[in-house]
Amino acid sequence: MGCQCSRNYPENSLFSESQLARLRDHFDHFYLYNATDRDRFHTVFYVKNHRTFENYLDKFFKKYMKWPEDFVGFVRAIEILVYGQTSVGRESVDTTTPKGSIERLADVIQLKTDTKHNSATLTKLLLAIFKGDPTLIEKIRPQSDNIAEIQEYFHKQFPVIENVFPDFLKQRLLGAKKYYVPHIPALNTLLSKALPFIYLSSSVFTHLLEFHCLYLSRDSILSFKGIEDGLEGYPSSLMIIIKLQDETVIGGFVERKYKKRKNTYEINSFLFSFANGYTVLRQAEKGNIVFLNLKSSPRGLGFGGGTSSEAKLWISEDIDSDSRITDHNNAGYTPGLLLKENSDENIEIIEIELWGCGDELARQHQIEYKNRKMKMMHEGEKFDAFEFKSFLNEYPL
Repeated sequence: MGCQCSRNYPENSLFSESQLARLRDHFDHFYLYNATDRDRFHTVFYVKNHRTFENYLDKFFKKYMKWPEDFVGFVRAIEILVYGQTSVGRESVDTTTPKGSIERLADVIQLKTDTKHNSATLTKLLLAIFKGDPTLIEKIRPQSDNIAEIQEYFHKQFPVIENVFPDFLKQRLLGAKKYYVPHIPALNTLLSKALPFIYLSSSVFTHLLEFHCLYLSRDSILSFKGIEDGLEGYPSSLMIIIKLQDETVIGGFVERKYKKRKNTYEINSFLFSFANGYTVLRQAEKGNIVFLNLKSSPRGLGFGGGTSSEAKLWISEDIDSDSRITDHNNAGYTPGLLLKENSDENIEIIEIELWGCGDELARQHQIEYKNRKMKMMHEGEKFDAFEFKSFLNEYPL
């Protein structure tokens, strides 16, 4: 990356020559043709319901432009907003720690460090830039108006939103690709209600193409057997969503990436809860900390801890009485609560959804697995589940 430049472009820029050519074209329309082409400026930087945002950007650019034709100053301003630093006019890139992307956005709209309502102002603008549902602000709740703490909140909870501002500039000015927004099933399901938040909390969903319904308790019977049957033979990423008696919704996502060289899966996971706004507890330990125990008592599905008693979330074979949350124990996840208050207690589950998050091939693998199992059992042959799972390059949770 970077341009030594030959066509009267700034030297040592962090942008390539082709990118500088794009910026030059925009600059000429913004500041040279007919004094200022405001229609072009509006088209490039338009954000619905935030018309003043364009004016703030204009003021920020001009702060770095020493005169109206100062293209070098314009490039410096864009580099600072996109990368947090600039090398234009310098022998090397500034080595000081750059401000975070949300801190840079706060500079543009001239927010002071601890001004009241900073969190609401920034959240509304970020969602508008992202073209996200404005009602999501009800669950996106930075607990501080300090801009650095707001930056940290989005970094931990909503990384997709964290970088939406520099991504917006790269898309509008440089023609960068946009995030792919997955189809959210228009169904009366827990997934439909939870996915807009989950999507913003993990970049894995920016390239996720489809969801496979593996188990819906509302369409059958609430039982661990339903979870077990849904998991069986499915070789890709999974999401489980749970509604409790008090209407709280919690869940977990398990990302499974197949590593061809090692012929195994790399597994990562996170837990989420709508008990206090929307909270994500990310996996803090390397390796697989999600376990499915089907061989010995107690049988069940656990997230973290390694045992049913130490798991952050334990879904027991006896769903009605032995499922529990252990909030005092992080169990391999970042600190946080799944319930409204810090407590270790059995939970009363009233609804469960299990969704596969792989491609169509993953769904086809599961169908082949179950068809072969039924055929072998019908013919009286011994069905070796682990042998067939290996054939599918699948490994137990």
